[in-house]
Amino acid sequence: MNRFGEHGAGESVWLGRFLHAALSNFAPLADRRHETEGDVLWLDPCIPKARPGFEVRLKFRTASDQIRLDNSAGVERGVASAVVDGTDLPGSPVQVHMVDDGAIHHVILKLGSPQ
Repeated sequence: MNRFGEHGAGESVWLGRFLHAALSNFAPLADRRHETEGDVLWLDPCIPKARPGFEVRLKFRTASDQIRLDNSAGVERGVASAVVDGTDLPGSPVQVHMVDDGAIHHVILKLGSPQ
């Protein structure tokens, strides 16, 4: 191990050991959080004002979520409205419950001041 690092003297070995220990300890916590909070996607986008929006497809097990963000208001953040499969969702950030049903779900976020 004495050949690692910029000068080949092992100076980055401690970093590798630290990262391994930190990630090994973090993984079980992440698994438990997933179990206790369920399958929830929190959406609180922040994009450049000049960007008109974007679309992204998110795969969740057998289902897909087609997420469209509309920034016609030209703001950086703040969700004015959120609709999932035709149903209005309250709140900002928006909480979307992910469902493993093999379907394609449509999420539309409109940025602006919450109404």
